[in-house]
Amino acid sequence: LRASSDEKFKKLNQKLEDQVINEMLKESQVDSLLSNINSVDYSDVCRAVSSELDDANIVSSINEAKDEILSHLDRMYPDAHCELNHANAYEMAIAVILSAQTTDASVNQVTPKLFEKYPTVESLANAELKDVEQCISRLGLYHNKARSIVNFAKGVVENYGGIVPDTMDDLLTLSGVGRKCANVILSECYGIPSLAVDTHVTRVSKRLGLVYQKDDVNTIERKLKRKIPKERWIKTHHQMIFFGRYLCHARSPKCGLCPFVSICHEKNKNL
Repeated sequence: LRASSDEKFKKLNQKLEDQVINEMLKESQVDSLLSNINSVDYSDVCRAVSSELDDANIVSSINEAKDEILSHLDRMYPDAHCELNHANAYEMAIAVILSAQTTDASVNQVTPKLFEKYPTVESLANAELKDVEQCISRLGLYHNKARSIVNFAKGVVENYGGIVPDTMDDLLTLSGVGRKCANVILSECYGIPSLAVDTHVTRVSKRLGLVYQKDDVNTIERKLKRKIPKERWIKTHHQMIFFGRYLCHARSPKCGLCPFVSICHEKNKNL
């Protein structure tokens, strides 16, 4: 797989690098740049512009590389899916809140006992905090997480009639829910096209050059949604997580098995 792709990716790599200036100019405030003209360092701009003046060719090469990445992910992880065990929206929401800064496997070890004791959102809303802490004490930050999920449950009961809401705005009003959690709930529970950005998606999208190294999670989400077809958002989210979790590790990635090594932006490849 890697051998058949390397040559094509090498040909695309130079044009992908030139794409940087294209996106910089699109996303910059031109008026602001002009007003601060004396402070702008144009050396990188000049190099990029001189290397490729045909914007149509740049866009074409970017799309071609993106399509190659998505095609490889399809072949590598056709059945990628959410690995947090859940039976309904309530359980999904609680599990994803608990998954912050810990592994899905660790969450799956504590949720059976938690959901056996608190099978409904109403039961969790009325729980004693110390009892909830005992159920999830194997997780890091379990004091804060116990408080978050109890307050989440109270918010759902008091403000949404015991039904986990199905809009981003409503979900963000609940304790423990940020955009990542909300996107997971929307996609997994309601099938609404969403693209959650977790640590794996962040790392993979930066290494593959889909976003800049400096981009924060909100910028990454926006850029990936712009570049990836909407009908693929949920699937690609899971595929990028599988790729990051099982191959493109934060430390000691399996670069020798990676089909994207020739376009990877990781400086310390494990070859």
